[in-house]
Amino acid sequence: MKTMFLALLWASLVFGTNVACAERGDYGSGYGSGYGGGDWSGGLRHRIRETRARIERGYNEGRLSQHEAHRFQEELRDIDEDFDRVREEGGRHGSPEYYARHMARINEKINQLNAEITAEKHEHDRDRY
Repeated sequence: MKTMFLALLWASLVFGTNVACAERGDYGSGYGSGYGGGDWSGGLRHRIRETRARIERGYNEGRLSQHEAHRFQEELRDIDEDFDRVREEGGRHGSPEYYARHMARINEKINQLNAEITAEKHEHDRDRY
């Protein structure tokens, strides 16, 4: 069961990310539409990918349960969708202030999610010993 879940999780992450990036034209170069090279200084898209990898590592190492990993992936998916929406709307509104304000909010959401992941991993470590 665990192996099948990991295979499905890996396939959905790899395939889903590649399709989404291709549709947006975001190939990790940091260039794109909107302000800040399309990625608000190039950092948020990278942080989203890194957080996704942290969740997968936590699950693979047994430090996150299947339920926790799924919940964190869902939260991250919502953040990623919010990021795309703000990038799209930022270009329509034409306001650097609008874009910067909303990107700062998304950055804080990523910070909060990473703090939750860390707390859950440490909770599992404490429970093991």
